[in-house]
Amino acid sequence: MFRAKFRTSKKTNHLSLLSYIIYIETSTKVCSVALSLHGAITTLKEIKDDKYIHAEKLNLLIDECILDSNISYKQLSAVAISSGPGSFTGLRIGVSTAKGLAYSLGIPLISVDSLTCIYHVFKSKNIVENTDIILPMIDARRQEVYTMGYSNGKIVFPISSQIIDLAFFKNFSNKIKLHLVGDGCEKFENKFNADNIYYYSSIINSAAGMVETATKKLKKMDFEDVAYFAPKYIKDFHFN
Repeated sequence: MFRAKFRTSKKTNHLSLLSYIIYIETSTKVCSVALSLHGAITTLKEIKDDKYIHAEKLNLLIDECILDSNISYKQLSAVAISSGPGSFTGLRIGVSTAKGLAYSLGIPLISVDSLTCIYHVFKSKNIVENTDIILPMIDARRQEVYTMGYSNGKIVFPISSQIIDLAFFKNFSNKIKLHLVGDGCEKFENKFNADNIYYYSSIINSAAGMVETATKKLKKMDFEDVAYFAPKYIKDFHFN
């Protein structure tokens, strides 16, 4: 964590008043960019392509967000980047672009993990019970996914890579509803069926899911060190 204590009080007030944030999400096959003002999205641009077109399209989408919102780059208050886990290439391109913007414009860099992004996208479209567990998932190849658990708005287990098999589901009571969300659950959607398991493989990761967390971090001045920030490639963690 890096707190920008070097900024003057005048600059800090300037940040809190404008609150234009550009969001970059490149952890999956979706290349997604959004712009918000005071925590409300003004523009959202995203493309999904199996060929991972982030290198070709990311800067174009950023330019389109700026132009469509009728502002200049100099009006940005911060850059928010999806920090991972996810595609190595996608994350590297997104982080490099975000760091370049933050450095050249002299504005803060804010990170939001990619699974939290999926969680917020799901939460904005679905109503669940407080006891339900939401499991955002990103494909980690083979039978593995990157996942974490949310229940009643709180993290119930941290980001990890998991092998999805019967043993995985035995960690949860069959009386609790499990909501598996994201393209990571698509490959085993028809393999594990139970009355308490729900699949949402059509929900894509989106920069829109970063807004709530990034806006809170801007207010707290919870920033990353632009020089040293890198994508978060997680180590394996298993329940058993």
